[in-house]
Amino acid sequence: TRKDNTRDMLRKGRYPVGSRHYKSKLTEQDVRDIRASQESAKDVAAQFGVTDDYIYSIRNRTRWKHVP
Repeated sequence: TRKDNTRDMLRKGRYPVGSRHYKSKLTEQDVRDIRASQESAKDVAAQFGVTDDYIYSIRNRTRWKHVP
């Protein structure tokens, strides 16, 4: 099934996640820095060129789940 194929690609490292995705604006280190930052989401978003909603989802671990 499609779900099995996706799991297989993830397991074998052939599915583009994180900074390996061609549209990614952030790196894994950027995500770690965002999570560690005490600045407001609006300020961090301006610094990295993304929306403040995106910063919230990174901090809540609904996006970039693979980054510890």
